[in-house]
Amino acid sequence: MVRNLKGGNRHKKMARKNLNEDNTKTKTRLADPKEPCEMYATVTRMFGQGNCQVLCNDGKTRICVIRNKFKGRNKSKNMILIDTKVLIGLRDWELISNDKKEKCDLLEVYERSQHNDIKNDPRSDWKLLATSIEKELIKESEQQPFEFIHSDNEIFSKGEVTGTETIDNEELDFSSI
Repeated sequence: MVRNLKGGNRHKKMARKNLNEDNTKTKTRLADPKEPCEMYATVTRMFGQGNCQVLCNDGKTRICVIRNKFKGRNKSKNMILIDTKVLIGLRDWELISNDKKEKCDLLEVYERSQHNDIKNDPRSDWKLLATSIEKELIKESEQQPFEFIHSDNEIFSKGEVTGTETIDNEELDFSSI
């Protein structure tokens, strides 16, 4: 009898019914303007046990609770790392103590291809949510454009290259190279 190497009780999780199509484009879920508790945030720090620290659109840092929808088998599409853009829901029903940070819930994880949709949303403050690299690019674009200025020390020759050239008072012969 042949040994069963591919089946068994642990092989069911590999079934095709559990795989998602990669070619499908999902519509970007933006913050609902009718709901004041939804806002954009950037993950600044990862904690254990399904928690992370986020910098919200209003400039406050909060503790974000990652629900089971974004864990386990669904984690591959919703990978949460530092500088990931997310949509959070504030807990307006929760009492806040002075010595603890506010908590919020994770509602959506955005991919890099969806960042332009977030930038165009009027409720997002992209200068606050941008990563450190993106912030440098924003600062450079706000500055005046630069100009190329040629100094008098630079000499540009338009003639043909001869067999010998001088660099720093030394003669080089290209034919010997």
